Amino acid sequence: MKKTVLIILSTLFFQHVNSQTLSLSNLITLQNDSLNVVESFLLKKKWQFASSKEENDTTCAIVAFQSNVNKSDEIVQYLYSKSDNFQRLWYTTFSKKTYLQLIDQAKNLNFKFKENKVEGELLSNLYFRKGLFIIFRTFRLDTDNSKSAIMYRIELYKEDDYNKILPL
Repeated sequence: MKKTVLIILSTLFFQHVNSQTLSLSNLITLQNDSLNVVESFLLKKKWQFASSKEENDTTCAIVAFQSNVNKSDEIVQYLYSKSDNFQRLWYTTFSKKTYLQLIDQAKNLNFKFKENKVEGELLSNLYFRKGLFIIFRTFRLDTDNSKSAIMYRIELYKEDDYNKILPL
């Protein structure tokens, strides 16, 4: 009986955690969607609103969502401009395993490695597929407790957006 209860609880927990996991395909799709669609999708996946901020004299905004499983482990930031008609999606995690899985997914989706760059403690690897750039970044994050952690961020940019603002 105890074994059955344990199996059921483990299955429910795995389904809950798995329902919050985002694939690279999810991120690519969300990058092209409106904020309303992104929010609805993430809320259905049991993510929650984390913050919002307007920048550049209110023409640009950043809205962040976080996973409910471990609130500090996964963050999605949706960046958009009201005037320049762009939107970008950044996904941040502390999980090396998740980061490596997303790189493997990029390769499986026919993204080709283009170049890498090291700036201080920031390592950037650029992948490209017609119409879309993905930058996989690794960097050290110093905390208040004199400790540091490795953080991984995946940034998605439409090709014309990338060429305008951010050559690696």
